[in-house]
Amino acid sequence: MYNMFYTRMGAAEKFRFNKQGIAYSHKHLSNSPLVLGTIDHSVMEVPVTFYDVPLTIDPVEMKQLNFSIEQEYIKEAKNALGRRKDAVLLDAITSTATLNVVPKDISGANAGLTLEALQETAALMDTLSVPDINRVILLHPKQLHNLLKSTKVTSSDYNSVKALVNGQLDTFYGFKFIKIPPFSAEKGIITGLPDDGNDTACYAFVASGDSSCPIAVGVNTDITFKTAEIPHMGFSTLIYGLIGLGAKIIDEKGIVKINCVSL
Repeated sequence: MYNMFYTRMGAAEKFRFNKQGIAYSHKHLSNSPLVLGTIDHSVMEVPVTFYDVPLTIDPVEMKQLNFSIEQEYIKEAKNALGRRKDAVLLDAITSTATLNVVPKDISGANAGLTLEALQETAALMDTLSVPDINRVILLHPKQLHNLLKSTKVTSSDYNSVKALVNGQLDTFYGFKFIKIPPFSAEKGIITGLPDDGNDTACYAFVASGDSSCPIAVGVNTDITFKTAEIPHMGFSTLIYGLIGLGAKIIDEKGIVKINCVSL
């Protein structure tokens, strides 16, 4: 998913990101001094936190099995690091306050994700000069189902929705929908989009690998993932993964929060 975000990689504990600056042109006046322009860049630092996943396999356990459990443990370790990546990104997105909020009663009454909410989100992003391309909405799966309950959306006037309903398409009204189910406590991480049983939220922004994306991600590439034997533990096999991750919202104007009723 890193190609969705403004990402820097390297062997560092902090990464610096520049917000996209704006330069202005001036009318040329013959034989006049040049009007020097500048670009105002705001710099933000994204610190990295290290996460690891150590798994051990007892040698006796391995002898009792008629298949290689080592490859399964490696797969699970990689999945655990993948869940951590998602958690770091979601925490950054959901913990940052933004003034760009679509209220849950935008359709006239408190509701989940509706066509009116999508229209208001698109209009707000247009007002803020957010690029049209690569717009995405992170949402809980039930909010997509709620959107598809609307007769305004599923009417024949919106032909592309038939493909959306059938799972053949994941884009509508200029937004690509990315479903984020909540993580369960059994997976070791409790995170996801905020949902207290009454209210939840979706988040809209531009997914891009450059400064068009308001979400900055730092990845420490000096990571390890290896297997080794541990003599003092009866030559158990150690499967160990380590990764450094950090994420921040570097441009609050580039992200829109859509408040919804949790249905």
